[in-house]
Amino acid sequence: MSSSAIEFKLASLSATDNLQYGGSFNHKLYQNYPFPGLDHLPALRNNTQQRLDFLLGHLGDVKGKRLLDIGCANGALTLGLARAGAEVTGLDANGFEIQLAQLAAVALKMPNTRFYLWNVVDSVQGGRYDITLFLSVWKWMVRSHGFEAANEALRNIADHTKLLIFESGIADSGIDLIDFKKSQV
Repeated sequence: MSSSAIEFKLASLSATDNLQYGGSFNHKLYQNYPFPGLDHLPALRNNTQQRLDFLLGHLGDVKGKRLLDIGCANGALTLGLARAGAEVTGLDANGFEIQLAQLAAVALKMPNTRFYLWNVVDSVQGGRYDITLFLSVWKWMVRSHGFEAANEALRNIADHTKLLIFESGIADSGIDLIDFKKSQV
C-alpha cells in the first residue's frame, strides 16, 4: 500500500463528512507526514519533524518503550516515535483521523503501531505506558464533556503512565482563557 490510499481517503471526504469531522480537513491532513512516500501530502500543520526532534531530544532513546499518544490526529507524531523504536498506541476521538493513521502505518510498514477511536469518558486500556503524550487535547475534552469529566480522564491517564507530557493547547487555539473559564461555571 502506498500514499495513494491516503490520497484517495482524503479526496473522498465529502462536504458532509468534512463538517462531521470538524470542518477543517478540506482534503488535507491535520499534521504532515515527514516520511518518504508520504511527505508530499498536503497538511494544515507542517511542523511534525520539528516536534519530533524536540520530543526525542528530551526523551532520549525510546526504543522498546510503550508510548501512548492521546489525541494523535492522523498519527504523524505517533508514527515518528514508532520509527524511533517505540511501541505506540494512538487514540483519537475522530474516526476519520484514526483511519488515516491506520492507512499511514500500513503504507510505512510499521507493525509496532496501533490506532483506536477513543472518547474522554472511556478509561485508558492496555496496562501501563512508559510515556503518554497529551498534547492540545485537554481544551477540547473540557469543551465537549465538561471540566470534571476532563479532569477525571486526566487522572485516569496519569494512573496508567510513568511519564505524562501534558500541554493544554489553550494558548495556541484562539480560545480566550477567560471565556474558557467562564464556560465552566
